[in-house]
Amino acid sequence: QRSVSKWLQRTGTQARLYCVLPRWHCSGMKYPKLILTALSAVVALAAVPAPAYAADWWLVFAHGDKPQRVVHYLDLASVDIIRDPSRLMSTSFETRLSDADLIDYIRVEAVAIYESAQSPAKAAAQYRVKCRERLVASTMASQLWRHDKIEQLPDQDWTAIGESPLLSQIHAFACTPDQREANGMLRVTD
Repeated sequence: QRSVSKWLQRTGTQARLYCVLPRWHCSGMKYPKLILTALSAVVALAAVPAPAYAADWWLVFAHGDKPQRVVHYLDLASVDIIRDPSRLMSTSFETRLSDADLIDYIRVEAVAIYESAQSPAKAAAQYRVKCRERLVASTMASQLWRHDKIEQLPDQDWTAIGESPLLSQIHAFACTPDQREANGMLRVTD
């Protein structure tokens, strides 16, 4: 945790975190300890050798007041575009479809880290995002409790983003990759 703190101070990233948080409707909240703990966990996970998969974590959303704060990360390296070949077959030969027309949904891995001792230590899920329809679903969700109990959660069917800031950030991460930093997201691994 100290090395992450020194890195944040050396690179000036700590000041950036304070500027980003109010964009997530977190004005007035102080996250340094939670973020440093979460960053330490992410950096530690990223340091573990993985032969076929290297994570690229982005801090996309944070909410709650002490001691109920939660931070949400999405893994850029896990982004997978799922195409639907039946769309190509269902159109006439003269109709030209763009690559975007063939996309069924985008899949991305997520982790949430909880501060409260009464909450799980962390949760993981795979989100599916339909960009044009502005829908998000989750699959393979689980929670790791502090006493090492793992709880599998039911899949969540397609849900409209509506006013949910978390679902909005997940949608923006998957569907507007060139706008991640402008949308207040912060890359935490290289």
